[in-house]
Amino acid sequence: MEFNATMVTPYTIHVAPIMAMAVLSYPILDTVRVFIIRISQKRSPFSADRNHIHHGLLDLGLSHKRATLTLGIINIVVIALAFLIKDLYSNLQLYLLVLSVPLLYFSPWLLLKPNRKKHSWLQKKKWAMLRARINNFLG
Repeated sequence: MEFNATMVTPYTIHVAPIMAMAVLSYPILDTVRVFIIRISQKRSPFSADRNHIHHGLLDLGLSHKRATLTLGIINIVVIALAFLIKDLYSNLQLYLLVLSVPLLYFSPWLLLKPNRKKHSWLQKKKWAMLRARINNFLG
């Protein structure tokens, strides 16, 4: 009886750490990215803000459901990519994932135009608030 023997099947994944990184690519990328931004701004890395990728997609004009679906589809693409390159040398797999994951997660900014309606509405609101303050000051 062999306790440490592994059965090789067509579904055996020899590079489990690479697959784990592919599955967890979004939370790892988003957390590291937000921590770097907050630390560079000399703030606590645990403070709250809207620097997450999901919030960026919402600012592009996507609904909550579409933003979540977009991130889910990109995560599936990353997992599929990791599965397709599973026969390559493990360091090469790691390099390919490290290069492709940020490109895939930031691709919506290349494909979608920002929602200008929200920005123009915010500008109108700011001007209205400024006019109201001036009117209140003048009596």
